[in-house]
Amino acid sequence: TAERQKASPDLSITELGLSVRARNVLLRAGFSTVGDLLTALEKADESLISLKGFGPKSLADLKERLRARGFVMPGEIAPSPEVVEAVPDIEAPKETPSFSQRLRATLAQAHEQLSTGAWIYGVIGVLVIVALLLPPISLLERLGIVGYTILDAENASISHPDGLTLSVDPETFTDRLRVRLKSVPRLEFLEGSAGSALRRAVEALPDYLIVKSPYYQIQVRGSSSRPVMIDVVVPNDAEPWETLDLYTWTGEAWEWVGSELHTEVAEHEFVRAQVTDVPASVVVVQARPITPTVSTYLGPDDNPVTAAAGVLDEVNPTGLLLGTDGGFVGDPDSLPQPGEGSTYAVLPTLRNWAPGATVNRGLLSDVLTIPEIQEAHIANIVQLCAEKGFAGVEVDYRGVAPDKRDAYSAFISALADALHAAGLRLTVAVEPPTSTDGGWDTGGYDWAALGSVADAVKVPFPEDPAAYVEGGEVQQLLDWATAQVPRYKLHMLVSSLSVERSSDEVNYISLEQALAPFGEAVALNDVSRVEPGSQVEFGLAGRLLSITPYEAAGTYRLEYEADDGETHTVWLGTAANLAAKLRWALRYHLGGIAVADVLDPGNAEGIVEAVAAYRTSATPSAAKEMEVVWTVASAAATVDQQISPFTEPGYTWMVLATTGTYTVSATIAGFDHGSVAVNVAEPTPVPTPEVTPTAETTPTTPATGEATSTCLNASYVADVTIPDNTQLDNGEEFVKTWRVRNSGTCAWPEDTVLAFTSGTQMEAPASVAVGAVEPGEEVDVSVEMKAPAEAGVYTGIWRMKTTEGFFGGNLAVVIQAGEVAEPPPPAPPPVSGGAFELGGHIRDWGFPYAERMHYAGMNWAKVQVHYGQDASGIIAAAHANGFKIQLSALGTPSMVVQPGFENNFANWVAGLAAAGADAIEVWNEPNIDREWQIGHISPQAYTNLLCTAYSAIKAANPGALVISAAPAPTGYFGGCSPNGCDDLPFLQGMYNAGAAQCMDYIGAHHNSGATSPSARSGHPADQSGHHSWYFLPQTELYYNTFGGTRKLFYTEMGYASQEGVPTFSDWFAWARGTNNAQQAAWLAEAVQLSISTGMVRCIIVWNIDFVRYGYDPQDGYAIIRPDGSCPACDALHNVLGTR
Repeated sequence: TAERQKASPDLSITELGLSVRARNVLLRAGFSTVGDLLTALEKADESLISLKGFGPKSLADLKERLRARGFVMPGEIAPSPEVVEAVPDIEAPKETPSFSQRLRATLAQAHEQLSTGAWIYGVIGVLVIVALLLPPISLLERLGIVGYTILDAENASISHPDGLTLSVDPETFTDRLRVRLKSVPRLEFLEGSAGSALRRAVEALPDYLIVKSPYYQIQVRGSSSRPVMIDVVVPNDAEPWETLDLYTWTGEAWEWVGSELHTEVAEHEFVRAQVTDVPASVVVVQARPITPTVSTYLGPDDNPVTAAAGVLDEVNPTGLLLGTDGGFVGDPDSLPQPGEGSTYAVLPTLRNWAPGATVNRGLLSDVLTIPEIQEAHIANIVQLCAEKGFAGVEVDYRGVAPDKRDAYSAFISALADALHAAGLRLTVAVEPPTSTDGGWDTGGYDWAALGSVADAVKVPFPEDPAAYVEGGEVQQLLDWATAQVPRYKLHMLVSSLSVERSSDEVNYISLEQALAPFGEAVALNDVSRVEPGSQVEFGLAGRLLSITPYEAAGTYRLEYEADDGETHTVWLGTAANLAAKLRWALRYHLGGIAVADVLDPGNAEGIVEAVAAYRTSATPSAAKEMEVVWTVASAAATVDQQISPFTEPGYTWMVLATTGTYTVSATIAGFDHGSVAVNVAEPTPVPTPEVTPTAETTPTTPATGEATSTCLNASYVADVTIPDNTQLDNGEEFVKTWRVRNSGTCAWPEDTVLAFTSGTQMEAPASVAVGAVEPGEEVDVSVEMKAPAEAGVYTGIWRMKTTEGFFGGNLAVVIQAGEVAEPPPPAPPPVSGGAFELGGHIRDWGFPYAERMHYAGMNWAKVQVHYGQDASGIIAAAHANGFKIQLSALGTPSMVVQPGFENNFANWVAGLAAAGADAIEVWNEPNIDREWQIGHISPQAYTNLLCTAYSAIKAANPGALVISAAPAPTGYFGGCSPNGCDDLPFLQGMYNAGAAQCMDYIGAHHNSGATSPSARSGHPADQSGHHSWYFLPQTELYYNTFGGTRKLFYTEMGYASQEGVPTFSDWFAWARGTNNAQQAAWLAEAVQLSISTGMVRCIIVWNIDFVRYGYDPQDGYAIIRPDGSCPACDALHNVLGTR
């Protein structure tokens, strides 16, 4: 009856022991009984796996549970009952009757009773025996006579359908085990309905362990001398996987079982433990974070502990060294004593080494090999703690030889027993492990053995910030270490100081020492006599070879030439760098951290605050930028101050001061880097020759801006000669003729000319006469030109001009000089269309302004990442805050001349795509030498990189958008050459090289506007009508260059507002008249224009929250103004609403 009830189709699915997620998915889909599930399975498996959140793994789990309940799956044949041969636990003595003999004797006795008239009692006896043998009692199984499976070299694996497998290596396993596996569903276990014994287990479960799997029972007969592997399928709803552990219930307490996570095969992830003593049970738990222990070392030159008051839980004073005969060298009385009411414990550190000295292996060998010395050493340690009131000790003995591995573990075990008996703690510091193929070599330190007896194990972590990237060395070490030592005993040991590495040693140095290679301030010009109005260049006379920012790691890598000519590498110790390291300890829920030098006076600012933020799992405050501050001062006052980027530490002083002596000084991170005296003298008078006029003249000043007469206009009608893209021989002379109409309302003046404005002039005159033309009339205007000597596509832009200035639209001449390139094939449609979207370039990766960005209609965020940098953190942060993430992937100019750089860069950006980037801009402004190696600038060269990156990105993540690098908007170069290229010919060259096939959108920058985005003239700095000053003309030009086949993706677009921020430098004087209201209105109008024209897919507003960066007024562009207001947010909200 019980078996029939167990296999009833009316059985509720809540009784099957499914995962919470799988059960809830089925219940929401209307499946309440097993009968409902069987009906669905008769149709097809897809009827269940099509449910969101119920995949193939969940389906396989469901079927196994149904079979275990006696249900037959559709299409399967019901199995015949199996007979399990009884295997006795211990070979019975010969004189002891077998079970069958005893059974026959019992039946014979019953027969005798029946023959004497007591047959009814015999029937009852038989029924009782049958009831005992059948489920649910199953007496034979309970007695361990039947139900076991052999595990040996021939039968090397056995499994339970609920996700448990035991296996051995058939090549090396020589033992024979009898194993029986059982499973208690998770909910049944947690609810306490699995029996009183397991109810005790639930009651004893610590709050920081969350059960995620069934409770697996493992009964084993026999013993093993070789490892047995226990594999448990990763349960559903068990993320993050890196905090999964195996535990066993001993009947008295929960004990950790070391296990590693295996994710090599998708949908087949499992947790594996290798043991020789098979536990009686295992369960997969999620290890929650606990309150971590924060410790530091205290040396004689360190700041007092009060400098980190409230942050430290443990202080490890140094100064005691291992001595002879188990004693110490050093004065215990000199160590800080635990104070009454102290918030931290004192555990002195015992060492057999000192900084800069040789490790004393001999004395350690005596402790490990001579029992009397070991006993004396342990007794001395316990006595030291008892006399001085220490809470325990830290043992940091180095140089343990691999052949002393077991001896060292035995010594630590004996020491732990002695200390624990006295109520004291033991921490063991190990040496850094060495990475090997598939694991780590720990030398003479058996981490598993040490972790089983010590209260904490301190593990040194790498100095190189590159090790802390996603999937890097640190993550690999943590995955392995948490399988050797319980994570709550693991303490990450890092330094807060800067690190200097040479070929043969690593030293921890102060930040001031780390910055010394920058050198002292020097003048790059003669400063003995400087006149007002001139410019003076300054720099730092150090021996730096390179400065590489690691933004994700919050630090910089410096390389410099040391006195011996060797190249040294320095990683700057910053608060941001320390926080980046400690995030890994938080992520893996380690028991604590040891920041070795938190009390060292050579630390950077904010170190203690970073440790405090870790302690409370809080996001550390934004780190102070590393910057070079240049100050110009007289004896009376400061006359100028500029912050230069760390990577470009130079300074240009525009001398506007009065005569006198001035001091130009430099500081880096607050440290003095010298000064230079500058003498500002009166300007040398220039004699003005007397001119005797012979007749009255009216001086004429050539116009460089727009004409003031609004009635003047000119429109293109046709190319009379040389249509666009005409092919000409190199050096061939030609005449370009345009037909132009006076589309204005007044006549053109007699002095009207057609003037060259931008692009390639092609040896043409600066202007040609046009003369007076009445409104509505047309005129042909011709210019003699010459095709350039270099093969390529060339464009020249011309406009009508009078003494008042330019007027009318652009007239273009476009030729192909030399061999005609194959025309590019038709461009494929963009991978992702969609409506217009808005985003913002952020500085603070903590997204403090996420709510205001969404209010402004933004659903994109952008950051720049540098080659080799890991971006998984910002990708995750953006997605967690409801934003798509656009990454601008930057390289360095020197990279482009390195062999294979395209493939190296493509592999890196493919990794960004695989990590979840929604859009990637491939490089930045490759048309100028600041971003691309001078002498190698070429649209074709960039297109080669773009196409290589495009293929890699799409292979890694087909949904990631690829954006071409926005060129620097400029007409400075007057065309295109290997030393620099204007944006228009650069884009034309990209198009001709086939770039449209290797991108989804055209990258664009526009951040030099000072007029309404719909304006075509009137910019304060415009001298030639160049499109880069005006949003709409630039948008139209870029869009039309690619024939309308690609939309624009503005990866930078903003307006600088002078209101509320320090005066802009002269480089940005044109923006001094823009206020917050204009910034807001123009951004909103740019969005409206983008939507109405259909030419723009997305605008990334430059920027959200940046600060002043040298002469660059990044704070002026920020839409979050210094007073915290955001007028632009309101203006944009009125256009897009909240997104």
